[in-house]
Amino acid sequence: MKRIEELKLKIKQASDAYGAASPIMSDKEFDQLVNELKSLDPTYVDTVTYDDHTEGFEKGKHDLITGTLAKCRNEFEKWFEKHPGIKEMEVKCDGLSLEIKYRNGKLVQSITRGNGYEGDDITVNIKKIPTVIETLSNNFDCSIRGEIVMLHSVFNKKYKDKMKNCRNAAAGILKRLDGEGLQDLTFIMLQLGEKTIIIEEQKLNFLQENGFIVPEYQAINTLEEALAFREKQYNNRESIGYDIDGVVVKPFEIDYEDLKNKTPKNSCAIKFELDVAITTIVDIEWSQTGKYFTPVAIVEPVELCGVTVKRASCSNTNWMIEKGIEIGKKVKIVRRGEIIPYIEEVV
Repeated sequence: MKRIEELKLKIKQASDAYGAASPIMSDKEFDQLVNELKSLDPTYVDTVTYDDHTEGFEKGKHDLITGTLAKCRNEFEKWFEKHPGIKEMEVKCDGLSLEIKYRNGKLVQSITRGNGYEGDDITVNIKKIPTVIETLSNNFDCSIRGEIVMLHSVFNKKYKDKMKNCRNAAAGILKRLDGEGLQDLTFIMLQLGEKTIIIEEQKLNFLQENGFIVPEYQAINTLEEALAFREKQYNNRESIGYDIDGVVVKPFEIDYEDLKNKTPKNSCAIKFELDVAITTIVDIEWSQTGKYFTPVAIVEPVELCGVTVKRASCSNTNWMIEKGIEIGKKVKIVRRGEIIPYIEEVV
């Protein structure tokens, strides 16, 4: 019983941290906690919600439930067999979920993920992001959902010396009351709550015609095509231009009723395994960009993503102190979309 309560607490803490774009563990570690909890308590249902509220913003209610897709990384073939028919696959953005509401084709409100049912109303901020469309070509009353990301090119040019990664940088900017940096964010469109559009490809075409950026996608018929799409996106993830952490599989014909579920039954996410290595810090160097000094760890050479890594970002001084980063410590280094690997934690 004690272990069950410990697991529930850890899962809640990890979920809140992820919702605030400051993850305290990897996706794999989180999934292991959930699986252990389910093994100890078969009645457990994942009802954990994120808390991303920021003072200074009013609350707003979602039209589209922002849930969590089931993960089927290790049982994808079984899942595919249970869900026959044509499907649509697309890359899974590693960003910040957001809903935008339109009335008569005009943007009227934008709400952060929050707990999936309500979040922070950041309408003023969202209008300052260049890739957000304020007026649709049709006078629809509809809601759309997507992800806020920061492009690698922007991060490497302006933020790599100040922030740990693209997602952290985007989260730090999105809710700034002064609006500074919002022009550096990008909105990737994913879901449209317009029931007259019933085919995924039709939906994505409509969004592109209205000027939205959509993720790369493909209609697939067979398991072999699905596995090939997943492998292609994994191999090409650094050239896409923004962080992705897997692929999503959906019914080719949009199931609006299923999308009302907190965890849709007919869609799933296949997350990529992170590129991770364990090594030891042998020195700390400091690089200067303008008025900023950025710590860089010199580590014992280790293979990561097919290359030999000798240096890893330490984010900033406060983060180093908080995590206990120092010479001689064994650390886990991770490489997602960024070119430079970074230290995730002491091990």
